[in-house]
Amino acid sequence: MIYWFKDLPFKPLRDDIWKPVIPYKWLRENFMAAVYILQFVLFALFMLYINVYIPKGLDSAPVVIRISIPKSLIYLSVILVWFIHEIIHIAVIFNKGDFSVTFKNLFFWINTNAELSKFRYLIFISLPLLVLTAIPFVISLFMFNNLTYVLRIYAFYNLIISPADIINIIFILPKPNKAIFYGGMYSI
Repeated sequence: MIYWFKDLPFKPLRDDIWKPVIPYKWLRENFMAAVYILQFVLFALFMLYINVYIPKGLDSAPVVIRISIPKSLIYLSVILVWFIHEIIHIAVIFNKGDFSVTFKNLFFWINTNAELSKFRYLIFISLPLLVLTAIPFVISLFMFNNLTYVLRIYAFYNLIISPADIINIIFILPKPNKAIFYGGMYSI
């Protein structure tokens, strides 16, 4: 079942069996601050990339880069990147249990009440990064036309909307392979 814009009914967890995925209390309580700081850093790197690596015209580079795509189409495709990002998350957990789609501050959050293995949880968190950031960026390395810059812009955009995923990956990777994840907690 999908819960739209309301929280899932989670089962109570025993403290002696379940431990928080993020072990630092301060980071758990200030998770959104960490997400926004990482998002700001990624956005600053993106702006640096735009200002340094994409030529502006004849004065700054020997090649004029003209992307002949209307800006409205670029904006729509950026929204499509975000939509595909969320659909990938949902596809990984679709048959595993109920999930909710909620909105908090600048982010949409997808929560599930399914117990996921470490592998499945890593796929849930990292697949949008792989599909929408890593693969387009690698493809862009082998291209030498205007599409290179468009692919990199989309890859950067997906990276900018993914800081919560990045932080979660950092804390999930060191957990034991037999761990089960549920509602921000894990158990062995």
